[in-house]
Amino acid sequence: MISPWRGLDAEYGCMQDCGVSPYQRDSNFLTMSVPRGGDGSIRAALGRLLGRSRTAASVEPCNESASVRGETRVVDTPLFIVGIDGKKTRPALKIGTRIYVVGDIHGQVNCLAQAVERIACDANARPIESIVTVFVGDYVDKGLASKEVIETLINEHRIGSKVMLRGNHEEMMVSALNDISCMKKWCAVGGIQTLFSYGVDVREVMIGRGYEAAQVAFAKALPSAHLAWLQGLLNRYEHGDYFFCHAGINPDKPINEQEARDLLWIRGKFTENGRIRTKIVVHGHSPVERFEVKPNRINVDTGAFTTGKLACVALEADRIVVL
Repeated sequence: MISPWRGLDAEYGCMQDCGVSPYQRDSNFLTMSVPRGGDGSIRAALGRLLGRSRTAASVEPCNESASVRGETRVVDTPLFIVGIDGKKTRPALKIGTRIYVVGDIHGQVNCLAQAVERIACDANARPIESIVTVFVGDYVDKGLASKEVIETLINEHRIGSKVMLRGNHEEMMVSALNDISCMKKWCAVGGIQTLFSYGVDVREVMIGRGYEAAQVAFAKALPSAHLAWLQGLLNRYEHGDYFFCHAGINPDKPINEQEARDLLWIRGKFTENGRIRTKIVVHGHSPVERFEVKPNRINVDTGAFTTGKLACVALEADRIVVL
């Protein structure tokens, strides 16, 4: 019997920090029987693993957002930062700059396609001097189209300057290429679906064996361009009064002293801390029903893997626009 990786539970007090979605808590979800048929049988088995039936390589259609219909919504944000004089002030970007932010994708290529279209349409409808699009990481795992997601992100050029942040799932994915223990842990939290998207035979892995063979096959199947892209992801990005990362920051340390482990993995210690800082932290990693704005942070992980909703917001001047 194989259980999902829970190696960081003691440190962060939550199995979510091991990459397990709060919507997916079955500790035996890898102990299913696996049919010996063709790809269709494997895909159906993976669908049951995910808690739903799927017959296509891509995910089910995303829930349509208002922005797909040409609508946007401005959020009356309560965000604050601490200025150099120690007083609270509202965060802002330089006039003429807009930053789009996209949440955790997790192999949902249809959601990604809709988000890109929303950004492109909004940028065309509201021209501005400088456009940056930040993706907060966790592009892979759990969904069945991780390869297609990475390919889309590499080749998309309609959304201004792209900032690609590293998520904990990308860290596990790269580590799995050279460390068999990481391969086992990664497979327990959604890596099997990513292996399958790259054409790796996952029937043995789905019953808890054959990891070495899967590792070799994955190393051969992963395009060099995809590996280079994964290795080039950033752990952090700063622009104006905003600090972008995948998971959050350690509230006990200054922003300029944050470690990669916290930027990629932290959860409760950060999300439960309401301290106002010199920058607003924009992050994903901790799924919420709808994107949330707190006085010191913005969370754009809306659990696309389960909900079919991929958060996409625009930061401009002192406003947040929901696409």
